[in-house]
Amino acid sequence: MRKLVIIALICVVAVVTVLGIQSFLTNESSSISMGFRNSGLPENVELGFRNSGLPENVELGFENSGDPEFVEIGFENSGDPEFVEIGFENS
Repeated sequence: MRKLVIIALICVVAVVTVLGIQSFLTNESSSISMGFRNSGLPENVELGFRNSGLPENVELGFENSGDPEFVEIGFENSGDPEFVEIGFENS
């Protein structure tokens, strides 16, 4: 009976350790994704947000491909707190 309890405890510790290491490597807890899309014509609106797991890496984009106006706005932070890229296009 005592051996079964020890074996069960070892199995529980092994499973918890494997799950903890897997969670650390994939960093799923800080990964966020959100999107909004309106494909109705004449206005097509697309909004996306993505965080790849690093708190400094954030991408935000907006796109309107409906005619007669085309607007595209993008924001990207590559992970360096001092580096920010913002783009705007209206054709």
